[in-house]
Amino acid sequence: MQVTARAPGKSAGGERALARRQYFYEEQLHRMECLSQEPVLFEDVLCQMHDMLAPAREGVFTLRDLKKHRSLAGTLFNILFNLNKFIAFETRDPFLVRQARRPPAASVQIRIP
Repeated sequence: MQVTARAPGKSAGGERALARRQYFYEEQLHRMECLSQEPVLFEDVLCQMHDMLAPAREGVFTLRDLKKHRSLAGTLFNILFNLNKFIAFETRDPFLVRQARRPPAASVQIRIP
C-alpha cells in the first residue's frame, strides 16, 4: 500500500495533495463522458472519500489514514484510477451490501412428534 499511496502525489509528511488527486480524477471524468456515464463531481468524490476514511485533518489523507481503513483504501484508489470498479461502487445497492455483511440468521426448526 505504501508504494501505491505515492501515486496520487505526496506533500510533506505523506499528505496527499488535493490538486494531485483532482488531476488523476479528471482522467476518470473524461472516461465517464466517453462512456456516456453521468459525471460525478470531484467535490462529491472528495466528500465521499472524507466520509469513508475520516482523516485526522479535514481534506488531508495520510498513509496512516489509509492503513487505519485498509478495506476502504482500495475503494479510494479505484475512485481515482479504476473506472469500472468506481462505477460498480457508485451503483451498488446499499440494502444488498448491508445484507451481505450481516451474519446469517439462525433458522428455527419445528419438530413434530
